[in-house]
Amino acid sequence: MKNGILIVSVFALLISLTGCDSLSTKDSEPLEYEPIVTHPSKTLTLPQNQLMALDWHSPHRRGGRIDNKRMVAGGGVEFDIYFPSSDPRDNEVTYVSSGEGGFGILSGRNIWGYERFSLKFTLVSINGKTGAPEMGKKLMVGALIGPTSTGKLSVYEPVILSLDGPEKVAVSTTTMRSKKVYQIGFHARMDNPMEWGKSSAMVRLRVEPVENAGPVPEMVPLGTKQ
Repeated sequence: MKNGILIVSVFALLISLTGCDSLSTKDSEPLEYEPIVTHPSKTLTLPQNQLMALDWHSPHRRGGRIDNKRMVAGGGVEFDIYFPSSDPRDNEVTYVSSGEGGFGILSGRNIWGYERFSLKFTLVSINGKTGAPEMGKKLMVGALIGPTSTGKLSVYEPVILSLDGPEKVAVSTTTMRSKKVYQIGFHARMDNPMEWGKSSAMVRLRVEPVENAGPVPEMVPLGTKQ
């Protein structure tokens, strides 16, 4: 009898130490946790590989053209843009990706939850020069989103670039006014044609992803002269 009492006591002690209760079905049920939900940044941007994938620019009209594009160390893509002249028909370029899109989807990417589209622009050189001789020339650029399948692009925030110190770098932000998006990219135009002269020009423009772009600015329609 003493041996039986000893065995029962040892068994009870083991149960209390391990916290196990084989007689309770409630404690053996698996615990359920709320799934972790992550929300995207409010700012939609294009990473380096998507910037390299841009492959279309105003084939239906006169204008500038992209002569070369290449990845740069540290992120971003550089575009060599050739403007035939300062004539209004030649002094701008629209460069976008027109991949498959639709309601809430852009080239296979879910765009729900984003409020704005932003890109960082750096004016690297004009006609191979990076300083004072070209300071009079200014370039207007903007991050573009096209909400339709017809090629018509949305409004955008124009920013001005020049080779004059702080104006070499700017961020352009466009409001996401629709979840039905088919095109995304950027627009560039000579801002003060009288300073560029009548001859052609080669512009090197660096375009990079950007996060935390700040407040959404006022927009203007594409083609509006500033």
